[in-house]
Amino acid sequence: MGEFKSFDEFQRELHGLPKKEEPAVRFPEEPSESEYQPESEYEEHKTKHHRRRRESRLRPSRPSGLSWKKLFHGTVGVLIIVVLVFLFCPVPLGDITVQGSNAVTKNDVLFEGQIKQPVNVLQISTGKLEERLTQDIRISSVKVWREFPFDIKVAINDRVPCAVVQGDYDYAVLDKDGVVMKTETSLKDTDLPIITGKKLGNILLGDRITDPSVLKGIKFFSSLSPAGFRLFSEINVGQANNLIAYTRDGLALRLGTGKDIVKQAKLSQNMVGDVKARNLAVEYIDVNPSAPFIKLKK
Repeated sequence: MGEFKSFDEFQRELHGLPKKEEPAVRFPEEPSESEYQPESEYEEHKTKHHRRRRESRLRPSRPSGLSWKKLFHGTVGVLIIVVLVFLFCPVPLGDITVQGSNAVTKNDVLFEGQIKQPVNVLQISTGKLEERLTQDIRISSVKVWREFPFDIKVAINDRVPCAVVQGDYDYAVLDKDGVVMKTETSLKDTDLPIITGKKLGNILLGDRITDPSVLKGIKFFSSLSPAGFRLFSEINVGQANNLIAYTRDGLALRLGTGKDIVKQAKLSQNMVGDVKARNLAVEYIDVNPSAPFIKLKK
């Protein structure tokens, strides 16, 4: 019996057509060793994955960058509020110390500096305080500065009365700079030396005297030592080329024009001391720095 042929094959042989090739049968390929993962390795990978997840849950979380920014901004905000409170609210902070003055007290400084109580040194301008204190006629000079941590120091040099000069209506007490410290209606309550020979006009508190002869008289008294200052009672400046100083004993000292008034003041003090020590009867003393002499009474 011949080989079984399909009708389609029979037709192809009858007409001389080539046989139809059968399609090749493809079987699924076996997985390679690299792609094949044994069950045991898969289980190990799964175990490691779960362990990492558990450790990540147990590990404390770090604050994010946003949290640090919030903390920083919050801290800065609190500091700004604290500074504003100390700058503008009546919160006590620090103190003011006054030194060097026998006339000006701490209460005077607070009043003249327009400083409210309680004292808060952060609200005080040292420059403005110093400027206001210079307006006090009792103060010759003042220095204000800050000292760590919260203290303000006020160093004051008092004005020291030096001499008295007559005005139109009263007597003016002058300091070494010629500033009118106060006025008196009479001389009975003062022990200061007086400048005579000149009568000034209407003198007001705080005025600064500019008359050259009066300024020479002030310079004479201010150049003496405290002990020498107590020896003299007067200087007459009525004649510009013949200034005469007088001791409390009435001894006259001729100063001429007073060109070297500072040297003459020191020399006068020494010569008066010598006369007293030797108990001399003196008519007058010529205080010429180049050739001083003592005129004895006959």
